[in-house]
Amino acid sequence: NNLSYSAFAKWFIENENNELRLQREYRNFDLQSPALKSIRIALSKTFELLAFGQYKIISKEIKREGTSKLITSLVLLNTETQKEEDINNKSDGEKAIISLIADIAYNLSLAKDFTKDDDFLKSPGIVMIDEIETHLHPKWQRTVVNNLIRTFPNCQFIATTHSPQIIPSLEPERIQLIFD
Repeated sequence: NNLSYSAFAKWFIENENNELRLQREYRNFDLQSPALKSIRIALSKTFELLAFGQYKIISKEIKREGTSKLITSLVLLNTETQKEEDINNKSDGEKAIISLIADIAYNLSLAKDFTKDDDFLKSPGIVMIDEIETHLHPKWQRTVVNNLIRTFPNCQFIATTHSPQIIPSLEPERIQLIFD
């Protein structure tokens, strides 16, 4: 997850900077990159499903402690309170969910043809996830698969798990046992 999260963060920051340049050039601050818009929508939907509240993801320059150096980081902005929180301050489970959704959204946005349809959340795809329960609180283990299905309804998810929390949360037709 760290490598894919790092790649996503770099991609997001670069594309948000390009989006801001276009907005400034065209003097239209409602202009949005279709890929960024879709990723923002996927993450916002996930934050709601996890009962985080109303959040959006933004990039921001943050002063690193003990130095005058600024680093660009991804920040969660609570749209109700305007409070910001660096994603790096989230728990491992929260970062795992954010990273997982962002990684799926990032890869779907790379493959999506936005000239035909802007709603990439409905794009078909096959997503394989090994040990989907890693770093997740048992409560989130019980909801993670259904949240993924609600966020990406036309994706097929193939996931492995050792968790007794995940299997009972699924309909029997969604479970396939594989024996050695």
